[in-house]
Amino acid sequence: MRRIIVRGIVMSGLGEGRKYVTLYADEFRKHIGITPYPGTLNIRLEKPLDDILSRLKHIVVEPPSKEFYPVLLYCAELGGHKVYLVRPIKTRHDNRIAEIISDKYLRGELGLKDGDEVVLEIMDCSSQESCSGDL
Repeated sequence: MRRIIVRGIVMSGLGEGRKYVTLYADEFRKHIGITPYPGTLNIRLEKPLDDILSRLKHIVVEPPSKEFYPVLLYCAELGGHKVYLVRPIKTRHDNRIAEIISDKYLRGELGLKDGDEVVLEIMDCSSQESCSGDL
C-alpha cells in the first residue's frame, strides 16, 4: 500500500463543510462504513494536493443528486486516528487545502486549533475494506 506523509497547518474553512458532509453522509456511509461528523477539518498543506494525490488510489463518491458533483475519497491517518481526505471535483478551496472527515470532531478529539502544525499520512484507498480496517 502506497503512503505519503505531508505536513500542514490547521485552519478555518469556508463554513460550508457541515452542509456538504451532511448531504453526502449516506454515500460516505456506503463507501467507508462511518457516519461522518458534520463538518471538515481543514489543513493547509506544504505541497499542492494534485501533486500528492495523483499517485494514490481513491474511491469515487457519487453525489446525492444531479445538482452536485462527485468527490474523491482517500484514506488517511491524523494523530493516530483513521480519517478520510475528501477531494471535491468542484471546490472553492485552493490546491493546498485538504478537507478531512472522520466520525469524530477532530478539533476536540485531538485538541487542535488554527495554526497548529499536523502530520497527515495519506494512503491508497480503493474499497471499503481497504479504508475501514485498522491502521
